[in-house]
Amino acid sequence: MAIKQRFGYLSAALIIYALDQLTKMLATHYLTSAGYHHGVSVIDGFFHLTYVENAGIAWGLFADAGAGGRLALGAISFIAATGIILYAVRTPVSERMTQWGLTLVLGGVLGNLTDRLVRGAVIDFLDFTIGSYRWPTFNIADMTISIGAAILIVDALRSPKTERPARPVEGLSSE
Repeated sequence: MAIKQRFGYLSAALIIYALDQLTKMLATHYLTSAGYHHGVSVIDGFFHLTYVENAGIAWGLFADAGAGGRLALGAISFIAATGIILYAVRTPVSERMTQWGLTLVLGGVLGNLTDRLVRGAVIDFLDFTIGSYRWPTFNIADMTISIGAAILIVDALRSPKTERPARPVEGLSSE
C-alpha cells in the first residue's frame, strides 16, 4: 500500500511538472510569436499574460549574476529536488500533509530547474496588478512551490500528534 501511495505522490509531482512545462511552452509560443510582447489583458487592470525570462530567482533577484550565478541556481535547485525526494521517501506516507507539501514543491522545483538547464532562465507569464501594486510575474511552478511551502509550514506549526508513551522492553531494567 505504501508503495502505491508513494507512486501517487510522485505521479502528482510529475503532473505538476508537465502542466508547468506545457503552460510555459504555450506562453512562449503565443506571447512571443504573436506579437504580444507587452502582454495580453485577461481581466483589464488585474490579470495579464506577459512573457518574461527570469534568469534570477523570485522577484528577479540575482538575475544579473551571469553564467556562474545561473549555474549556482541550477545546482541549488538540483540539490533541493534531491533533498525533497529523500525527505519524502523517509517520511511516512501516513503524514499526508507533509507528503502533499513536498509533492507540490518538488513538481515546481523540477519545472523551474528544467527551464534553467534548457533555456538559461525561468519563463514567467502570470501577471497580476492590484490597485497600483504590480505583483512580480510568475508561473505554475512558482505557485506550487509557494502553496507547498505554506502547507509544510502549517504542518510544522500544528500541534504534534499524540505520542504513545514508550513501553519498556521485557527483560531490560529501567535502572
